[in-house]
Amino acid sequence: MLKHIILILILTNFIHSAMITKKTFVPILIGDITTFIPYTIVSQDTDNDGIADTIDRPKAYSQTLNFNTNSSNNSITLTGSDNDNPITFTLITQASHGTLSGTVPHLVYTPNHNYTGTDTFTFSVNDGSHNSTVVSITITINSVRVYGQGGLHPIAHRDTNDTYKTSIYYPSDIPDGTKVPVVFFDPGYNSIDASAYASLLNFIASHGYYVIYTKYSFDAIYHGHILESDSNLLSKLDTTNIGVIGHSLGGGNTFSILDFFSKKGYGSNGRFIMTLEAWYAFGIDKIKMKNLPSNTNVLMQQYGIGGNNSANDTDPRIPLTLYYLLDSIDNHKKDWQIVEDADHSYPAGNQAYNSMQGLLKPLDALMEYTFKGTSSAHDIALEVGNDDPYAKGNGIQIVNPINEYAYQCSQNTSFDIRYCDMRQFLAIDNNNSIPKPDYNTSYSEPSFASTVTRITERSVQSYNMHPYPKQGSAWNDDMRILHLGYRLYNASSFEELAITKGLNGNQAYAKMGSPWHGPADLRWSKKDAKKMYVLDSSQRFKTLRVNADNSNISTENILLDMSSKGYEDITTGANEGNLDYNDTHILFTAKKANDTRVYALLYKIGDNTLLWEKPMTRGEWGIGFDWMSVDAKAQHILVSTNNKIYLYDMNLENERLLENFAEHGDAGIDSEGNSVYVQLKSGGGGVWMYHLDKIVAPIKMLRSNHGGGHISCRNYKHLGWCYVNTAENKYKEVFALKLDNGSGIVDRMAQTQMSAQNAGCTQVNVSPDGKKVLFSSDWSQGSAEDYQADLESFKSCTAEDRLIKLDSYQVEFK
Repeated sequence: MLKHIILILILTNFIHSAMITKKTFVPILIGDITTFIPYTIVSQDTDNDGIADTIDRPKAYSQTLNFNTNSSNNSITLTGSDNDNPITFTLITQASHGTLSGTVPHLVYTPNHNYTGTDTFTFSVNDGSHNSTVVSITITINSVRVYGQGGLHPIAHRDTNDTYKTSIYYPSDIPDGTKVPVVFFDPGYNSIDASAYASLLNFIASHGYYVIYTKYSFDAIYHGHILESDSNLLSKLDTTNIGVIGHSLGGGNTFSILDFFSKKGYGSNGRFIMTLEAWYAFGIDKIKMKNLPSNTNVLMQQYGIGGNNSANDTDPRIPLTLYYLLDSIDNHKKDWQIVEDADHSYPAGNQAYNSMQGLLKPLDALMEYTFKGTSSAHDIALEVGNDDPYAKGNGIQIVNPINEYAYQCSQNTSFDIRYCDMRQFLAIDNNNSIPKPDYNTSYSEPSFASTVTRITERSVQSYNMHPYPKQGSAWNDDMRILHLGYRLYNASSFEELAITKGLNGNQAYAKMGSPWHGPADLRWSKKDAKKMYVLDSSQRFKTLRVNADNSNISTENILLDMSSKGYEDITTGANEGNLDYNDTHILFTAKKANDTRVYALLYKIGDNTLLWEKPMTRGEWGIGFDWMSVDAKAQHILVSTNNKIYLYDMNLENERLLENFAEHGDAGIDSEGNSVYVQLKSGGGGVWMYHLDKIVAPIKMLRSNHGGGHISCRNYKHLGWCYVNTAENKYKEVFALKLDNGSGIVDRMAQTQMSAQNAGCTQVNVSPDGKKVLFSSDWSQGSAEDYQADLESFKSCTAEDRLIKLDSYQVEFK
């Protein structure tokens, strides 16, 4: 049987005061029959608006919010709704871990100091007749570090009343057996006791670190005495994490203090230095500064507009010099900052922390980054100022004329660091008071931290001139043997080896493989300390090998025989060509009879293959053509011809004009690992660097060529630098030049004592590791001693330049 169920719902509203009555029918099933019965619904209507209270009640909306620890004035807007009437808000309960202010619904919430966790408060809304359900605002207080505020640790301190006025500030709640990092603080001149820096010392200790204050410590050892005499103190210190902070005089001392403790093994996990308007750097020299541990973070601050203030009379060139000596520390680990609304006394006194934020905020982050490795703290500590604060006089540090400062730069660079060069090449008076050293004797260079040794006695010696700057290093790969002309020497004692000792010029020439164009065709291997490459007088490219006890040298292998190719002359890049830094390729240049063209031959050493030989399209032999060479990475060919420098690929194709005027230069690798060519420009045009791997504008490395000279980039174990000698008065030096974006940073090594007459013969040559150089000098004698012209002297020295014998000198950074 088909069954039909029909639902009929009839609603009839009857409105009475404070209620609504609804009448209807609802179906029920009785057996197989559906029937309807009447039903009445009664709803509350408090406001007599014809809408049941259950539908008319307003709504309050809960929220979940997130704020940071120690944040303040966080805005909160309460929300709710009603379908027909305006609403009002009522707070039911207050927050438990913070304060609320403002007028509902617009509130301001500030969590309690240092609180982290959850907080709540409740509210409801009303539409004039009905209250909503009570809802909660839930707040999560996140533990986000706010730098520059005091730490959570209670602080204690004790004074030792010893000779050094040592005071120790420390967190008093550190349990026994727990070690914490230690910060050494060195104060300014005339600081009587630690209370002079109460705010700064308390701040450090409040963050859970020990602070050791020692008054008047010109010597870093003063800071160490307390650790040696107090074993209980040492047991509380995590000496793998150390910091050194210094103000004024103490700021200059920070570097020697860090060096002192680093040599004791402290700071293996983390080190920092923070200088606050540093004075002179006592107890440390340039070499130590250049070799501070690479895991050191360095923050240097100056105060006042442009880093100058009337209370600080120290020439900022002095601390700038300290900053630019920090070779071992990457730029991202050091920063130069200027706090403009401060003066020299800013770090001192008992001040409120909020008045010292220019110091405390970066210091707090520096300690956090160094000791805990919190990466988010790095930029707050070390990316506030600038990595190149001098920038050739255009940086954030303003440098006024020297006579405006009471504490001026010293000319004496032999001890401490109170001189000014900012690693820039600034004029220094020629020191003519140094007597010419005797053969195989040394002197300490008074202007720079180096030792100079006279290594030849050419008034009686012969055939022992050091190599031309770009003809390869005079030192072999392990730097134990020195190649001077046709002779070999012990590189430490400068004693001539038995291999060539006692031989005359012809005998020494034959012993060294009979190089066709003399020493210009000899090159040490960069991979094998006992191997030399030579192009001999029979047009053979071969290797020589020094035996185990350095008593003999002999031909090892004939690599390439070019004697049958019909060349009447062949050279190693016209005497200035080089192997690349990995000994894989070398270029030869050659000439045929009755043919003025220059022929190029590229040989690949590892494969023992002559890759190609072809005539040059530019320049002629003896007319225009000067030299050609592979670059340091064997990716390009450089050619100097017709007074211009051209660049090619390794097939001698895809020509590019690199420089319109050819002067002396060499190929190397810059600080970013790019293949480059570095060249002097005459007429005061400077020293320039040219990128070979990419087409970009050349970079001016020095503002002047300082009278001209030579460049050697044979330091294949010390990339990012080339070595230069210059001849201008007050610039008669050999120095290293950093190959970067044009910072002008130099490492000054020695004054050359060369006369203007023989200036072209100085000719720097550098060791593979860049720690030693050779230069020649007449010791300012000029033509005073008229020896016969030295025909085996140096390439590019004219006959007029060679009126006296020139000796070679080694410069070494100890």
